[in-house]
Amino acid sequence: MIDWAEVFKREMTEAEATEFGSFNMSLLKFYQCTNVEDELVWSLFPNGSYMVASAYTHLLGNPGGSSQAKLAWKMEAPPKVKMFIWSVAHNRILTRENLVQRGIPLPSLLCPLCEDKQESVDHLLLQCTMAWHIWSWFIDLFGTHWCT
Repeated sequence: MIDWAEVFKREMTEAEATEFGSFNMSLLKFYQCTNVEDELVWSLFPNGSYMVASAYTHLLGNPGGSSQAKLAWKMEAPPKVKMFIWSVAHNRILTRENLVQRGIPLPSLLCPLCEDKQESVDHLLLQCTMAWHIWSWFIDLFGTHWCT
């Protein structure tokens, strides 16, 4: 049986405590084999060797990735633009909605630009009236038109 002193720098949230309890329970499923030589095996890669890419894919929970995210890495753009597009495709932009989902308390979820709707990735980049004005400016600048 596994036994250790649990010392944390801060008190866990209810969700963290639940996840930690679940983690502890999952450890109880393992047993010690005394008659077998120990061996390191990474079960997420076919030959058992550890690969950073397989760990990264496993942590993201999306082995294939979205087509937008894949296109982001192939396009001719600065790395920070590629990273931004990837973040948008994976809903990783730190909007007020995402901050609250991560347990960060905020006084309001309303978009600080329009103060009309909850700030989500879709709202911030597409639905916000201020975003619409910015997109319109770029569209006019390049002489193109909105799709109708």
